Amino acid sequence: MLRAKKRKATKKVIKHYQRMLKLDEYRITSRFKTVGEDEDLKDQYAVVEIDNKNKTIYVKLNSIEWARMKGREMKRFILHELLHSFFWELSNLFDEVVIKTRFSLRKQGGYIRKFEEIEHRKINHLVRILSKLDKYKVVLKSR
Repeated sequence: MLRAKKRKATKKVIKHYQRMLKLDEYRITSRFKTVGEDEDLKDQYAVVEIDNKNKTIYVKLNSIEWARMKGREMKRFILHELLHSFFWELSNLFDEVVIKTRFSLRKQGGYIRKFEEIEHRKINHLVRILSKLDKYKVVLKSR
């Protein structure tokens, strides 16, 4: 089971990146679960769900994998997951458009996987940039 100290550290990192990414209008909830408790976590460290209507971001963390993570890796991973909140509208729109096409299910799946690969590549690039900014305590100010 995940220790209270690690849970508290995780919540603190989530709050830090929530402020950094200007996600203050969202309520972010995180839950630690095993694959047995949540099948979505199979082969995943975490799953993020965004409910824009209610301004809520749900972060489900695989407690077994999370227990193995070290501090720096944990921070980068949380940042990665929260950055998904910036792409959810594009992802949903892309899924809808692809599904409405007359492509075969195989081709639709291929396009959706390709979009997810591109999304992850861009998010990982942003993680590298933002981690460096965070390392040097650069504060991102909104206009």
